[in-house]
Amino acid sequence: MLMQRITKQAARYTSRGGVEHCSLCRHFVRARGGSCKRVEGAISPAGWCRLFSRELAASVLSPHASVGGGGPSLGIDFMTPGSLDPRITFTRASTATYFNAAGLMQAAATNAPRWDYDPTTLQLRGLLVEEQRTNISTDFTGYTDNAATRTFNAGIAPDGTNTAVRLAETSAANIHFTQRISTTTTNVMYIFSVYAKAAEVRYLQLFSDNGTNDGAFVTFDLQTGTISQAAQVRGVGVLGGVAIQPCSGGVFRVSLGVQVAGTVYRSGILLSQTAAPGFAPSYPGNPANGVLIWGVQLEAGAFQTSYIPTTSAAVTRAADNCSMPVGAWYDATKGSLFGEYIYEGVPSANPYGSPLALVGANVDADWIRPNGTHPGPKVVFANVQVAGVGVSGAEWSPHIDTPIGVMQRTAMSWAQNVRMYAAHNSIAATVNVTGTNTTLPVITNLMVGGRVGYQDPQCLWARNVRYWNRQLSQAEMQQVTTL
Repeated sequence: MLMQRITKQAARYTSRGGVEHCSLCRHFVRARGGSCKRVEGAISPAGWCRLFSRELAASVLSPHASVGGGGPSLGIDFMTPGSLDPRITFTRASTATYFNAAGLMQAAATNAPRWDYDPTTLQLRGLLVEEQRTNISTDFTGYTDNAATRTFNAGIAPDGTNTAVRLAETSAANIHFTQRISTTTTNVMYIFSVYAKAAEVRYLQLFSDNGTNDGAFVTFDLQTGTISQAAQVRGVGVLGGVAIQPCSGGVFRVSLGVQVAGTVYRSGILLSQTAAPGFAPSYPGNPANGVLIWGVQLEAGAFQTSYIPTTSAAVTRAADNCSMPVGAWYDATKGSLFGEYIYEGVPSANPYGSPLALVGANVDADWIRPNGTHPGPKVVFANVQVAGVGVSGAEWSPHIDTPIGVMQRTAMSWAQNVRMYAAHNSIAATVNVTGTNTTLPVITNLMVGGRVGYQDPQCLWARNVRYWNRQLSQAEMQQVTTL
């Protein structure tokens, strides 16, 4: 059955694409100047629309390939919004937020998958899969102001509603900020984030500490979308991740990670009239000067995740679980696994997790996975001895760093008692399987975003998965992972 095509307007088509453009899309048809399987009318190879899905047409990736032993026996495409392979089980025991094709934040129902878009470029990032997180900050309930006032429902928020809060100076010669004291776990990294938009005030400072001298701060330029004053540690605070991420309508999400000793955790939003004011500048204010803020979040972790709405109490977003049982496509003695994905961040609890995993009944002992965060990727087999590494939980790594927020391709191939291969963004390497225990684990499921039931969930946008029921060569591994 032919797929119904939609108008260019509905697809948000533009004739001037960027890094992603129509000639790289699987829906593009080159005949007669260019057309599309999904969008009506003539299509430029340099164009782009919200349905963009990167072409994986190299011979080894095509399900119909006849070169080099054949294409994959399993192909899963996560780049078609609203459509999951029927063999996949997707669960999440809570609601969760994402950005839709119009760049507006939306809420997904319990167990509903999230196809998340970049809120500025409107390009589809993929199926959002995140670990469990809790927003322990309330939505400006329990915050106290110092030489500042908050006016609610004063501007458009990232979800399109008139719920942004205006934080304005008073006329006092003082420090102008709002803050909240939270009870946290000692010596755990917390990330503090808020959506902010410049108004009369251009510079915004975030700070987190133990209520006195141990913590860190950073200053942002909300006009240029940059860090105007680099993060600095105060006392014996431990600095974590710092970021400023653009959203639509001149809004930025700014974040600061800080770890402190003790259970008192103060986090605040401070106004500044200069780009590099030092910590907590004091100056005579003007009640007409302020910024818009919305969606404050304080969560344990090394990086911020999707916004978790709160009111007067902490709220937990459950983990996304995405899996499918093995079937006729799987070979118990050999195989190759490929994943295309974008990492949201590297979990501090287990930075050596995996975007994909083939697992058995005991997810802690029976697994095959291409590690992909840091240093990754690794060829990893439970209870298989690899040259230079012990028998239990054997692994080997070519030590390739995986950037955050950038599309990646990672793959591995294996067979019993023979060489194994790993590749990441076209960089490949090999390793020998050695020792007496070289029996591959019994596999029952394919997991996307970590092993369900084991503490290594990943936060990522899944885009494509391929499995071959044969071992790819090193050259093929490099071919499939070339961006």
